[in-house]
Amino acid sequence: MKQTDKLNILVIEDNEGDWFLINEYLQSLFINSTIDHSITLNEAVTTTAAQKYDVIFLDLSLPDSTDTKTTVDQILRVSDNAAIIVLTGNADSAFAKESLQSGVEDYLLKDEISPSTLLKSIQYSIQRNKGKQDLKKLNKEREFEISDAVVKAIDKGKLEISCELHDNITQLLTGASIFLQIAMQKEATENNLLSSADNILRKAIDEIRALSHTLAPPDFDGISLEDVLTQLINDTNKTAKFSIDKDWDSTNIYHLQGNVALNIYRIIQEQLNNINKHAKANKVNIKLRSNNNQVNLIIKDDGVGFNTKQKRNGIGLTNIKTRASLFNGIVDIISSPLKGCSLNVHLNI
Repeated sequence: MKQTDKLNILVIEDNEGDWFLINEYLQSLFINSTIDHSITLNEAVTTTAAQKYDVIFLDLSLPDSTDTKTTVDQILRVSDNAAIIVLTGNADSAFAKESLQSGVEDYLLKDEISPSTLLKSIQYSIQRNKGKQDLKKLNKEREFEISDAVVKAIDKGKLEISCELHDNITQLLTGASIFLQIAMQKEATENNLLSSADNILRKAIDEIRALSHTLAPPDFDGISLEDVLTQLINDTNKTAKFSIDKDWDSTNIYHLQGNVALNIYRIIQEQLNNINKHAKANKVNIKLRSNNNQVNLIIKDDGVGFNTKQKRNGIGLTNIKTRASLFNGIVDIISSPLKGCSLNVHLNI
């Protein structure tokens, strides 16, 4: 690190003497750097939210700090990947060491600050912070790979089940129905029982065909997302006890294709299934918007709702979150008892 390196540095320190000394040292070490000063935690939070810093020096005993942990946590939330160095007195050294585990890069005892210790701490903290950010990026990439593999495995499993239902079980049931019809022709006295059995078999065949169609992924070859969503809505309306209003512009979503379109379709399909099973809704609204490589999907129902603070382990919601994670997405659920539910999904494509 050179004296001419340009750094944006923020010193959060309420003691004028300590600030004066640190500022003098920093100006002698980095002649082209910008050095800002905050004397309260609230001022520092506002400043850090508006300005990107490379290094932040943080005093642990600010006048508006409630406790040291809260002080560190608040700065970490708004620091935008800055390297954070804690400033502390001897009495706080134990916590300063513990704060390293909470995300700060280094700590300095105020009585031991000198140009050389400042320089070493800044060099070490920037290097440590870079390694931390690289690790976050790597973990994010691995999370994406895992989510992608999970979704592909789910879709592959659904397709295999769909094929098995269509090619094997449906054929067996159809064969059984044919034999029943033959038996009905020969055994007139048993026609009522045989007819009932045949009706049950035919109903089972219809249900399995519908399930097979649901599990199989839609074919987007030459067909738009709007077309498959319209078909999904029409099919759902045939069996569901609620009506569905769709809210989207054909020209706005026309470009959504391939893997993006498939996962939007699956998310909507999953939530409609959740509503059908649990919500006791009368009306459902599906709003879909695409703008500047972002997709916003909102599915609202007027059903019984639920308490979002209570832990819910449903596989349907888990699948939705997994699919959204493929696009660095965010899933937000707004609901309360007797006030319906709103599923809000934001995707980056």
